[in-house]
Amino acid sequence: MGLFLQTALVLNKNEAGIKAALERIEKDASLDVVASECKFQSRQKGTAVLLNENCMGYEELAETLSDELVRPVLLLYIYDEDFWGYYFYENGKSLDCFQTVPDYFSDGSEEEALAAVGNSGLIAKYFGIEESEIEKYLAARTEEQLEFSEGKAYEDDEFEQDDCWQMADFMRKLGFPYEFS
Repeated sequence: MGLFLQTALVLNKNEAGIKAALERIEKDASLDVVASECKFQSRQKGTAVLLNENCMGYEELAETLSDELVRPVLLLYIYDEDFWGYYFYENGKSLDCFQTVPDYFSDGSEEEALAAVGNSGLIAKYFGIEESEIEKYLAARTEEQLEFSEGKAYEDDEFEQDDCWQMADFMRKLGFPYEFS
């Protein structure tokens, strides 16, 4: 079994407020959130939260957390070490989503692929950066393309485009370097 990881970036919110929201969400057994097992990092733009192991929900968790916090929440995830993606919500409303391999669970219908293409302009606006700093990360690939390295999206990246840890490079560009122990 590979790595399943979820990290939430919460804009303009401190750790205490997020912990309280996670404790309220913890009562919903379907998401398996354990607030005391989450790790937090304060940043200039907000707080990054490494959610506990076995936490589930992805999109539902992003929606619930953004609704509880009344804040924008970008929930990034690594799925089985095969790909990464995100769900972006504000006040419980979906703003955007992205998945590096949109056909991973299906036959790769065009409708599903278009739904997970990501909007680099929207993300850049919310995180106060230039779109050109992140647009190359939002490149979808087929499951077959995962086997071939495509190099790095940007010169200063640590990870190749076919590596699920490219998510960490994306986070760093947003102002939330992945530095959890």
